[in-house]
Amino acid sequence: MHFHGFGWNTIPCLTTVVLRYFRSAVIGSELDARHETGARCLTKQGEKSIFREPMRVSMRTVPILIMLLSTVGILSSRAFGADTIHRGFSLENPEFISGFWESHQFDRVVGLHIGLVTTVAGAPSSLVGVKQVVKLAEIQVYQRDGPKRVRGDGNWFVDDSPGVQWTGRQIIIERPANAAIPAIRLNLIFYPEHSSWKGRSRRGTFDHTVTLVRPHPKAGITKSPFVGTWYRPTLMNNCLHIVQTGEGALSGWSDDLVTPGRIRYANGIKRPTETVEEYGSIALVQIASPTTLFLELKAFSAVCCSITSGLQLPSGVGAAKHSEVGVQRPEEWSRVEGTSCVKDAASSN
Repeated sequence: MHFHGFGWNTIPCLTTVVLRYFRSAVIGSELDARHETGARCLTKQGEKSIFREPMRVSMRTVPILIMLLSTVGILSSRAFGADTIHRGFSLENPEFISGFWESHQFDRVVGLHIGLVTTVAGAPSSLVGVKQVVKLAEIQVYQRDGPKRVRGDGNWFVDDSPGVQWTGRQIIIERPANAAIPAIRLNLIFYPEHSSWKGRSRRGTFDHTVTLVRPHPKAGITKSPFVGTWYRPTLMNNCLHIVQTGEGALSGWSDDLVTPGRIRYANGIKRPTETVEEYGSIALVQIASPTTLFLELKAFSAVCCSITSGLQLPSGVGAAKHSEVGVQRPEEWSRVEGTSCVKDAASSN
């Protein structure tokens, strides 16, 4: 059987993410960055099979996979039914609040990282103007000494952890110290008109009123030509936000904008009744040369696999060439206007 536009080798990855949502909803415990950071797994081979060639699978395999996903989906929906106080509100632009938020007011950079998982009814061909229901929010409170994020520089929570209140516009965390983590008290409110979070932040000995904005270099540092939002026409890992954190230092996060309504399906294959989107996954960005970057998307993830690639920016060209080991025909990263890839995902071929 030919299954056009979708690789069955991505099924384990989708199963992993659904199981992860179910586990987070049931346990509701703090996430440790060493074990729980990251989200879906998409291998380079899987990404290639999705976009470049039909995949041949045994008809005996299909019922097993469908039954597995259906069972996990039922368990997941039951689990989410118990936490509608914290989840279930809708957002039209999740990318406006996900990712990194930082303050340079102090000796160490104080930061907030928000990762979001949302769902959209049906199989959308575009996310423009579409309300997305928040199913999971991961919140990390961190401090960094250097320009780069490092593993273990903060503490992770999910939105329904004990002591955590999350409304999308306000984050409150009350967590006493124990042997593993320092005391954390957070009360921040998001002000969309200023694109900032303001309030009180305490982590260990740090205890101050803060204003958190998108990461940016200090005055006097030349802006990198890579800073901005980039899109490539793939199914996942297709939106990249690059920010500058110092002289010659870049960081970032990525989004998965999934639009299965634009995929060709073989006869008899039904489109999904619900689509999962993901925002704010950590991306490590290393400058290899004035025109070349090394990227590690879905970094710090022990759940599955990070994705390494390269991005080359020819002089005077507004599109970045993208290369990846094992991919014969590299995609192109294109700079987008503003901070959202949603319109580009809707118009790409």
